[in-house]
Amino acid sequence: MDSDRTLGEIAYSAYRESTGGRTHSGGEMPLWPDLPLSIQWAWQAGGCAVAAHVVGEEVADDDRR
Repeated sequence: MDSDRTLGEIAYSAYRESTGGRTHSGGEMPLWPDLPLSIQWAWQAGGCAVAAHVVGEEVADDDRR
């Protein structure tokens, strides 16, 4: 388990890896630390939503690094 990364970072990294680091339009995807904080928060919200669905309960999304 990768406990020092947020759900958002894990989700973003998996997406980035699955696309070869490219956006839908072919541009290069930045690394997680280079993303604006607002985008990191959006990925965190998505990661928390998936986790909540999987475990069937709310998952706190206040781990915004």
